[in-house]
Amino acid sequence: DKIVLFGNIRNILEDTDFDYSFENRGIDSWPYQWWGGIWGEYDFSIDSMNSIDGSKSAYIEYREGGGMILGHNDALGSGAKVPLRQGQTYEVGVWVYVTESFASSPYPLNSNLFASDLRIYPLDFSFEVVPVTFGEDFPVGEWVYSKGLFTAPNTVDTELLIRGYSEGTDKKLKFYLDNLSFKEVVLRP
Repeated sequence: DKIVLFGNIRNILEDTDFDYSFENRGIDSWPYQWWGGIWGEYDFSIDSMNSIDGSKSAYIEYREGGGMILGHNDALGSGAKVPLRQGQTYEVGVWVYVTESFASSPYPLNSNLFASDLRIYPLDFSFEVVPVTFGEDFPVGEWVYSKGLFTAPNTVDTELLIRGYSEGTDKKLKFYLDNLSFKEVVLRP
């Protein structure tokens, strides 16, 4: 295991047009990316019923056996860019509030499927980070901070894709998502 030491603990998304807190843009700024198959089996809204901070959050429902793939646009309708530096390690964090039990029996439904998750990719798919895996014991009815680490393979201003997977359960997975963060960190052995 490596120890994570924070460098710049500021969320770098705060200096971009990426609406990391879901406060400033509507659902039209979070377009489906047309992957087809299970990746369109979700419902997404911006909601003011439950947030960790501010007054809004995303409300997401992965349909039974479904998934999701979203991009994010800035105020002008172009893909919101996030600056990444080659060799820099980032902690990608999100706050998640699961509203009800979602695990099937068994969970996942068979050995060819996986636990539900939320992943983030750049447009060129040069990395993948999994800040949330929805295990059977994932807390229900409370806000949970979940995170993942990745090291940027190149220096780039990139758009991000947010992908959800829930093919491994025959129940809907309903949750709020708030305050996405990208923080520069240093790893120590």
